[in-house]
Amino acid sequence: MDINEKLQHLTSEEFLELIECYYNNERVSDLLKEFNINCKSSELASLFPPEKFDNILCEYCNSPMIRNRTSRGSSKGPIYCPSCLHKFDDIDCNCDVCNHEKRNIIFQNYKPSGNIDISEISLKDRIYIATLLRGLEWVECNDKIVIYPLETTDKKLAPIFKREIEMLRDLSSKGIISVECNSKLDAFTGSLLEGTYGDKYYINKVRYSVNIEYSNELSNPDIDLNDENIDEIYSLVREIIMEECYDYLENQMNKVKFAFNPGKTTEEVFKN
Repeated sequence: MDINEKLQHLTSEEFLELIECYYNNERVSDLLKEFNINCKSSELASLFPPEKFDNILCEYCNSPMIRNRTSRGSSKGPIYCPSCLHKFDDIDCNCDVCNHEKRNIIFQNYKPSGNIDISEISLKDRIYIATLLRGLEWVECNDKIVIYPLETTDKKLAPIFKREIEMLRDLSSKGIISVECNSKLDAFTGSLLEGTYGDKYYINKVRYSVNIEYSNELSNPDIDLNDENIDEIYSLVREIIMEECYDYLENQMNKVKFAFNPGKTTEEVFKN
């Protein structure tokens, strides 16, 4: 155990006594005089070496874990491994080993999907894909288009946030896009301790792979306004216009700081 040079003149017994007296709330100024320590009262706790736990071994390194001592009255810090920095009994541990294990789980749970032919997807899905590619940043990686998370853009992809989430959820459920395995670790929920890490994810935080071979048609769909498509187009346009009405109403109410929760009557007015 490394002892700060300002405490090295103390014997083992004196050192243990000093720590006990300090955490028993004895006056720090008296302790500095009694143990002949040259430092400010506020610095004393920072001179103490970490607390060692011989009975708690790191599950990765098998080393005794430690905890940094804090000034009295402060909350205790985490118990961690001095070698790999793994935190004991911590569901949010981000040590290198835990992060590596999390990444392996993600690759197991979200394996890349095969490509779908663009002719197999609906007109609405083609419009959704084009909206994502024109509204979000994306790159080509391993012959796949990778779309950056929705949370990374300031652009508005749809009149309301609910529609933006619906686009991602709808395309994902059909396998047209899939979660990209190199998404940020904190985009996934759960814990390693409980065996639930990676079971779920934040829709707006993960990156997505597009499971369609890239062509200009993806971001600029050629929409044929024939009888077969007209009903689907009309339905989508109607939904978007309704959402624009709600968005406009909310903006106007916010301007005058008026709390308003649209209900059935508002919906009927918009429909008419």
